[in-house]
Amino acid sequence: MEPQPTPPHDKADESWREMLTASDQDDRLERLLEILSAILLGLATVATAWCGYQTSKWNGQQSQFYIEATTLRIQATEATSNANRMATIQVNLFLQYAQAFSAQNQALTDFLYQRFPPNLKVAMDAWLATQPLQNADAPSSPFVMAEYMLPDEVEATRLSVQADQRLQEANAASGVADQYTLLTVMFASVLFVAGIATRFKWHVVDVSVTVIAGALFLVSLWFVLQLPVLT
Repeated sequence: MEPQPTPPHDKADESWREMLTASDQDDRLERLLEILSAILLGLATVATAWCGYQTSKWNGQQSQFYIEATTLRIQATEATSNANRMATIQVNLFLQYAQAFSAQNQALTDFLYQRFPPNLKVAMDAWLATQPLQNADAPSSPFVMAEYMLPDEVEATRLSVQADQRLQEANAASGVADQYTLLTVMFASVLFVAGIATRFKWHVVDVSVTVIAGALFLVSLWFVLQLPVLT
């Protein structure tokens, strides 16, 4: 028995069903892309705000460190001035002591020695122990002895070290703030790309743009997670 030819209306129904199926698939893909785009927009918005907040915090931290470094540097300068002034006074006191000793004025020698500051007295005792009058290799004065230290000079050194540390911390904070600023721009780019992802009405382009936006977001997020956080 010969097969019956397919009626024309059956072919039309089949074509119509294929068109409806393709249309449904297109609609589902479009809705999926819109959902993904909305999620990326929300996440990128939060990430942009977070990076902006951290940039502000790190810039404030940088300014605070710079202020502390400047303050410490001023204090170190004042301590150095005090140390120089004390050194001048003590050198003059030692010269008077040496003159009294040369003049064999024991009373004045004892008087001056009793009025030596503690740091000079310690260095003087250590210097006299080297017998400078008999030993040609003895140090030239108590001021070159390791025992001679000026408290203000020690304080100036300590403050200078702290000032350098604060300056390094300020530079580090500035670097972190710059990185957060760059990431703010990257997340803003995600907002733009995700915002146009479903505007082309060409699924190949829409999918490609959505993938690019997602990849850019993940890369930016990875960098954010590597940075320190201020609260």
